[in-house]
Amino acid sequence: MKALVEEKTYPILSNRVLLNRASYDGGFLGVVYFPAGGKKIHINEHLSTVLDYCTGKRTVESVLNSLARKYHEPKVSLKEPLVQILDTLEKEDIISMRDGTEPQAKMKIPPVLKTPYPLHTVNLELTAECNLKCMHCFGKFGNGHFEELTLEEIGDLAKQLKKLQVYEVALSGGEPLLREDFFEIAKVFVKDGVAVGLMTNGSLVDEQMADNIARAGINSVGVSLDGVRSDTHDPFRGVRGSFQKTMKGIQLLHDRGMRLKIYTVLNRMNSGEMKALLELYRRLDATYSVSRTLTRGKPRENKHLLFSVKEFPRFYEKFLVAEEVVFRGEGSRIKEGGREELAQRPVEERARCHAGVHTLNIRPDGAVTPCASLIEPEFVMGNIRDNLVEDIWLEPEGTVNQIRELRAIEIEKCADCRFLDQCGSGCMACAYLEKGTILAPDLGACAKMEGSKSFFRKSGVRRF
Repeated sequence: MKALVEEKTYPILSNRVLLNRASYDGGFLGVVYFPAGGKKIHINEHLSTVLDYCTGKRTVESVLNSLARKYHEPKVSLKEPLVQILDTLEKEDIISMRDGTEPQAKMKIPPVLKTPYPLHTVNLELTAECNLKCMHCFGKFGNGHFEELTLEEIGDLAKQLKKLQVYEVALSGGEPLLREDFFEIAKVFVKDGVAVGLMTNGSLVDEQMADNIARAGINSVGVSLDGVRSDTHDPFRGVRGSFQKTMKGIQLLHDRGMRLKIYTVLNRMNSGEMKALLELYRRLDATYSVSRTLTRGKPRENKHLLFSVKEFPRFYEKFLVAEEVVFRGEGSRIKEGGREELAQRPVEERARCHAGVHTLNIRPDGAVTPCASLIEPEFVMGNIRDNLVEDIWLEPEGTVNQIRELRAIEIEKCADCRFLDQCGSGCMACAYLEKGTILAPDLGACAKMEGSKSFFRKSGVRRF
């Protein structure tokens, strides 16, 4: 490895990764993101500094000289650590090492942003239109509710998000595939190298649509599925025949090698099908998200579907038992977004949720909220038709600053809980809808953890 420093070798940041880095008083947050597979690697400030010099214009020796000047350290003490770091970065495919007598074309390294709240992911609701009538839907979807953003407005938004180093955009709705310009919209983000996800009910995915999705550069597809039989899924989704269409869409996407995530809403109708659903997730090699129903909108009219807080621990314990049987000790593939970013901070600094901290939601009319579930007027941060996203993010309206300053450890009953690191005091939207304040614990999360505790005690399995 020592010979590497003497040779004319040029480290260069891979064009297959995106950087998101931010510094603030007393801290640094850095992410290297691989759009193709969705992998994230968290980096510290020193590693970030090394990447700043991986432009393809500097030899390893030049990088070593720059680091020696920056840290006021002798070259001999930095040489071995630098070679080891570069070796690791190359093995992780974050950089490549190019040999030659001439420097490579310069790779532009994005700057480190000055903010404690680097924006990582954005959920963009493209439309309020939907072809289903889901019993658990809490949104105001349908004709006339929103004046949707135009393709031109979305193109301008994409440029703003690139400046903020956003590395993932989820295109959702309503049903986003109802927009005739959907693939033009996806292209706007794909050409900038951003990972584009699609959130769909899957019922519109036929052979041609599946081909178009696979060719569009979309990285992953999230599909809603609430049962393994039509007499479970169809009543819940409100349209007869939707189960067969959705299952066909899922299979077509799987056949084309798309990375799948299945979204299932836990309810009384599908509670007996958890093992069969888990077996389906496994067969599709899909990650999955299982969630409770938010008590807003239609669910208020369909409370017979909901588990009470007292019932939920017993049901969730049964779910964990089924999960352990299906995956045979391999570990859960359940995907809970955002927690890994929060875990990079000390527990006393850890925000309750990633909403408004590392993620935001943009409604069909351009209104910005912390997430797709916190949509009441007091949570609106601004509108991209009136202000730049950067200004909205850095100087938000509404109660977002309260959300950002709220620490999970400050929530009543949560500070001494052994599961605080796992649930982070639960979902703020659930707490708000249950108790009318984001300062309350999410009782459903407490119930979920009680079910987990019972499962661990009886099975001896340790997941956390």
